[in-house]
Amino acid sequence: MPKGVATMCGEVKPKQSEKDTITAQHSTHEATEMTSIYEDQLEDNAKNKAIKQFILREVKEEQKFSLIVVLTWKDGENTLFNARKQPRLWPNLNTLASYIRGLDCPNAPIILELDYDSTDDS
Repeated sequence: MPKGVATMCGEVKPKQSEKDTITAQHSTHEATEMTSIYEDQLEDNAKNKAIKQFILREVKEEQKFSLIVVLTWKDGENTLFNARKQPRLWPNLNTLASYIRGLDCPNAPIILELDYDSTDDS
């Protein structure tokens, strides 16, 4: 979980070190596949009621939000990627909420994670 990330209930969790996570930018294709999910896979999991939780994670550098999915049958978090093998990002929460509504998973909890940078005074 990113450093200084707070969930909607106000709980703050420490960031994993870069050694603990492999980002898509500097990982092998196999490593990316282990932590990524594509739109068609997400839709299939939604139809099969295999979505345990949604996480809407702020990507502060981009000023956008990414969608992270936790599945019932697989450990860990899965970042939604687009067809170009890039993380899918939304500029605002309204469009992301509409996308999630379209998946029709009303019982899956949704967590909002905001990135609070302790060095940012804005």
